[in-house]
Amino acid sequence: MKDLQQALAHAAASEKALTLVSRKEEEATWPWASVQGRARATAGRLMKLGVQPGERVVLVFPTTIEFMDAFFGCLLA
Repeated sequence: MKDLQQALAHAAASEKALTLVSRKEEEATWPWASVQGRARATAGRLMKLGVQPGERVVLVFPTTIEFMDAFFGCLLA
C-alpha cells in the first residue's frame, strides 16, 4: 500500500506526534517516526507468520499504541 507508506514517511519526517487519551483521560504521545517503525516491525512479524496481502486479520485491542502497531502493521503487510 504505497499511499500509506508515503503518508507514514511524511508524518515521520515531521515533528508531529500521535496522541492517545486513555479512559482515565491520561495522554500518551508517540512521535510518528516511532509509530512508523513499530508498524513496519509488526508488518514484518505478520509476513513471517504467513499473512498474505488481502487476507483478513481481526484486531481486538483497546485504543492503545499496540492497537496502532497492529492497525498500521496490517495495512503495511
